[in-house]
Order: sequence, then structure tokens, then C-alpha cells
Amino acid sequence: MSIDITLIKESFEIAKPIGGQIVNRFFENIYHDYPMIKETYFQDESILLKESFLNFLINIVEYLDKPDLLSTYLQKISQNLISYKIEASYFDYGMNSILKTFSQFFGRSWNEKLSKEWTEVFQFISQTLKSCSQIKIEKIQDDIQKNPTQATNAIKVEIPFLTDDFKKYIQNAVKTVILKQLKIEVQKTLQEEMQEIETMKPEELIERALRN
Repeated sequence: MSIDITLIKESFEIAKPIGGQIVNRFFENIYHDYPMIKETYFQDESILLKESFLNFLINIVEYLDKPDLLSTYLQKISQNLISYKIEASYFDYGMNSILKTFSQFFGRSWNEKLSKEWTEVFQFISQTLKSCSQIKIEKIQDDIQKNPTQATNAIKVEIPFLTDDFKKYIQNAVKTVILKQLKIEVQKTLQEEMQEIETMKPEELIERALRN
């Protein structure tokens, strides 16, 4: 990540005193430009939601020069996003909206250099969240295939606030695995039966048919 961290931190220090206004404008922008986000996820526009987003921005800037902390933090955020089943494409919508918001508040200070650096920051964040989310989803799918019941219980503990859509996804995934396993067992049983029949004498076949 080749970013002018000093420039990012200095510019954000200017923005922090009006962080509340920036966050309010961010939500205005994202709801205007991408209305499906509010309709799908954020119908209840709470103060807590805005405070959480402001803390997200503060932590991102704080951890830019601490790669390990940034990585751990983004992994945690990605798990939260999965629990709300937020689509990966929406990460880019958030990036576009916060950049638009910064350009509105920074005014003339929002020059080509500053725009480039902040764009790189949020592109990195967006790509990292997508990667973390994909890894987590693949792990969930793998765990479900290995042990459907245990994996489902673990998901409930790890992600307690599952959406209805995500619950349906888990249920369908478990059902698919169970049906697949049943199909394998049936095919195996039929194959064993056919092998046994092939070795039987005619009188044994007649006796078996009458017995069944």
C-alpha cells in the first residue's frame, strides 16, 4: 500500500472537528446515489450507526501505519458486514460516497494529490473487506460440508445477529449438503446390491425375490 500516510493523517485532523457533519453528509450522499442501500439495510438511521461509521474512519486513519492492527480490524469489520449480508459491491458504493463527501467538505483543498491518496486508501479498504468476506464465506461453506450441525451452531455463536436472508442461506446450504450426502449413500447402497446380485445363482435370485 503506497500511500502518503502523513498527508492522510494531516488532512483527517482538519476533518475530525466536523466529523459529525461529514458523517451526516456521507449518509445523505449514499442514500441519494444508492437508495437501495437504505431500503435494504439501513431503514433505521440511528445515531449509533453514524457514530460507528465515524469510529470506523478514525480507526482506519489511526491504523494506516500499523499494518497488523489494520488487518485485524478489517477482518473484524468484514465479519460484521457478513452478519448483515451486505453485498461486496456495496463496499465500492461506500467508497464513492465518502470520497464525494470529502470533496464537498475540503473544498479547494481537495486537490488532485489529496484525492488520489484518499482514493488509494479506500480502494485498499474496499478490496481488503471483499477478500476477508470471501474467505469467511468459503470457510462457512467448507465447515457446513464437513459438519452441518456443528457449523450452524458455531455460526450462531460467532454471528448472533443473523438476518433472515442469511439464515435462509445457511438452511439451504445445510439442506444441499444433506441431500448430496443422501444421494451418495443411496448410490453406494445400490452399487453394493448390484454387485451382490451379479454373483448370485438363479435359484438364489428367485428365493430373494420371493422373500422381498
